[in-house]
Amino acid sequence: MADTLDLQNSINWATAFVGYAPLNNGASNEPAITTANAIMQTILSPPFYWRWNRTTLTFNTVIGQQDYPVTIANYGYFELGAVAIAGQQTFPLEYKDILNAGTEESRPTFIADQLDTSSDSIITFRVLPIPDQVYTITITYQEQPPSFTALSQLWTPIPDRYEFVYNWGFLALMADYIGDPRAARYRQMFVGSLLGVSEGLSESERALFIQSWLGEIRQESSDSMKTQMGWKGRTL
Repeated sequence: MADTLDLQNSINWATAFVGYAPLNNGASNEPAITTANAIMQTILSPPFYWRWNRTTLTFNTVIGQQDYPVTIANYGYFELGAVAIAGQQTFPLEYKDILNAGTEESRPTFIADQLDTSSDSIITFRVLPIPDQVYTITITYQEQPPSFTALSQLWTPIPDRYEFVYNWGFLALMADYIGDPRAARYRQMFVGSLLGVSEGLSESERALFIQSWLGEIRQESSDSMKTQMGWKGRTL
């Protein structure tokens, strides 16, 4: 089934929670547009990997060549890599953020998305060791998030079935914007919903994401509790 839910649907839903405060009455439908982009980018950025946002590309190596510029309009971030000789065994490639220039020639075992020229969508992949023969490199990657520019724009590639995830995130940031004290609760709903449908996160990745979204809330809660306890102490 094709996805049908757009940003206007989310605005209509969130508006009821915030007392029908206007959420897109600024220039160019702000702050709704930028808020939606923030939630889209959060869901479609590390540490999250999604089967509905996954794409592959292949290219052949050249003997003695270490760097390979590839035009990819929608490259987000690296997920998996493999190297093979036609008709023979396929080997995994270990990902690195960056690789030094090399001199050894052999079957590549490491790969990095070394350079990103976003202006012309060219990603330069570097392998190490330098290929000693022609290999086929296969890269699996997550696509980059699209940008909202209009209220009629769909939340695609996020499926409609995850409406409850991005809506809680959108509401949380909108509630922060208008000073609604329930914003912390909405943040918790967003984080819980997103982690509930996420695929293959490690415990450390989950903990870091929770800290990035709820750490400030926890500190505010702790400070509030300390203040209340101090007040009670003074009134005994």
